[in-house]
Amino acid sequence: MIRYGALALAMGPMSRESMFVPRLKLLIVMAQALEKNYPLGRWRRKAVIENADYIFYETLYRSMELRQQAASGQERRPDGEDRDQDDAYVHFLWLQRIQLMAVMTKSMAQGNPAGQYRMQAFNENLSYIAGRLDEAPDLSRMPFLKVA
Repeated sequence: MIRYGALALAMGPMSRESMFVPRLKLLIVMAQALEKNYPLGRWRRKAVIENADYIFYETLYRSMELRQQAASGQERRPDGEDRDQDDAYVHFLWLQRIQLMAVMTKSMAQGNPAGQYRMQAFNENLSYIAGRLDEAPDLSRMPFLKVA
């Protein structure tokens, strides 16, 4: 039998870092499916809400770490140069955009109304995040989203 995947020796324990980006990409796909009004069954709704909660609290944790590093003066790069204050600010804003997407996705999954301006802000935020990740999935290639 042919074995696929990583070698057993190369595998390690799962870390917070290894789970964040895949779950963020999953949330992007879920948010785009919600935006296009794909059916949302009970289990999919639960999965969207749980994933949005995970992303929200993980970004909250990361932004608190960023603030602690700034307060303790640990903003030095490995080469000894000071980190640009703009770098930290841009990273903080990036985390805030992800938090906003998670809150809006959870709200839409719970059935809260989304007007024209809220959807416009949601689309802009979603496209910005997807663009930064170079992840723009084509939902037409995912027929399983059309089934609740």
